[in-house]
Amino acid sequence: MKFRWRVPALLLLSCPALLAGVDVHCYDEAVYLYLDKLHAAGLVRTYMPDQRPLARSVIARLAAEARRSLGGNRGPFDSMIAELEREFGNPEGGVRFVPLDSASLAWTATDQEEAPMPENGLGGTSGRVQPLLSYQNGDRFDGHSNLHLRSVHTLRASSHFAAYLEPKVFARSGSDSGVGLARAYAKTGFGNVDLLVGRDDVRWGPGENGIFFSGNARALDMVKVSSPAPFRFPGFLRHAGHFRGTAFVSWLGDDYGRSGATLSGYRLDYRPFRWVNIGFDHAVFLGGEGAKAPDFGTAVGSFIGFLSPTVNDRANSNHLMGMDATFRVPKAMGMELYGKMLLEDTQAEQKYMIRSDAAWLWGVHFPKFNGAEKLSLRAELVYSGQFPYRHGFYTDGFALDGKFLGYDAGSDTWSGAVTSRYQFNLREFVQLRVRRLERMGDRYRMVYNSEGNNIDIEKVLNRPDEGRTLLRLGGQKTLSGPLHLYAEAGLDTKRNAGFIEAGSENDFAFQLRVVYEP
Repeated sequence: MKFRWRVPALLLLSCPALLAGVDVHCYDEAVYLYLDKLHAAGLVRTYMPDQRPLARSVIARLAAEARRSLGGNRGPFDSMIAELEREFGNPEGGVRFVPLDSASLAWTATDQEEAPMPENGLGGTSGRVQPLLSYQNGDRFDGHSNLHLRSVHTLRASSHFAAYLEPKVFARSGSDSGVGLARAYAKTGFGNVDLLVGRDDVRWGPGENGIFFSGNARALDMVKVSSPAPFRFPGFLRHAGHFRGTAFVSWLGDDYGRSGATLSGYRLDYRPFRWVNIGFDHAVFLGGEGAKAPDFGTAVGSFIGFLSPTVNDRANSNHLMGMDATFRVPKAMGMELYGKMLLEDTQAEQKYMIRSDAAWLWGVHFPKFNGAEKLSLRAELVYSGQFPYRHGFYTDGFALDGKFLGYDAGSDTWSGAVTSRYQFNLREFVQLRVRRLERMGDRYRMVYNSEGNNIDIEKVLNRPDEGRTLLRLGGQKTLSGPLHLYAEAGLDTKRNAGFIEAGSENDFAFQLRVVYEP
């Protein structure tokens, strides 16, 4: 019995340097880009960013690690570390109550409407496409006048309790207005184990946004258990490398078509060497209105992702499973090469599964350039087959409140994007993004063999492919002290718009956001 209790205790204490205590999360993309740069320069070795967001205390510890690695050297990395130290303070932390951490008021004008996904005969989805305004945490935009007001309030009462509140008020063109919660949660924990209850982001895997959980839809209402920082197993397993893990159960409520459905999942990251990271993640929809609820054994097996015939009561479910790898090349300016496969389902015919059931992401990222350390460049290619993000029973698919939880364009697409960003400091930057998006609107039917197994699909209706070329230019400038102004302009030129031959359209979007950070 003593041994049984000793193992989890050793796991909790296996990384004493990580015991900085529970803290709220950071959602600032500039902070993660700084950490990418420090990692590419070899100044932080315990940075595993594929389960985000990270806690403020973890970022403070990474800044302290970078300072130790840098020593007495000066240069661009010294100023980056100094900014992180000012922003996140001592990694040991303490009591911190910030009645108003930040506030922002955003105005958005666009003539790009949310486009529904075409019916392809292989399953439904409620996800809609609006690529000029993707990955904005579920915010909706309609017409030439959209206002979003947010404020952030944080508390760290002790090393074992923290809370975060981010209410929002919105008003869209016409009479659509309301009040909501962007994020709101409480956290507790001990050592390198955190427990979160409330509404928060889930972002998994490599890439600028990722293709599994991405920040395109609103945050999830959930209970989550995670290791906020990497850990090693005790004993001889210490030499196996670093690990991180997270698991959650989310209640989707009325924002999902089958009201009352749950979405649960987990992700494991493994880094055997500093230059490689391997990830595995899985999520499953269960229950909901009109669904057969699983018994306990089936629910556990469904969550893990591996059901045996003896433990399966044939309850309704929808599984998604992903695998990814990231390779870093320190001598090539810290270049990152990464790839991810996301399976909507598994099939006996592997070629069919890889082509039609999978979504793929390939990318290369230069977090810094020698002599221009504040410049970064990223190029990505995404392919999604005909099935991903759709489902026959859970007909909202992998979407919540009309927004895809993963890749913003849904199924049956190709997309290539290049993003360049110059980060003057944590608050000021300029960014250019160019993207080519090809969407297919064809209709299919399933093909079965003599044993009744689905072995392929065939096209029964051919529509013209819709091609989009998108250009987005944006940046942020400090106005005075705590006030910052963000502006972005975007243009989307469409060929065969709406899958109609020779149909052409041009859409625009323009955003202004004033940010107050005392």
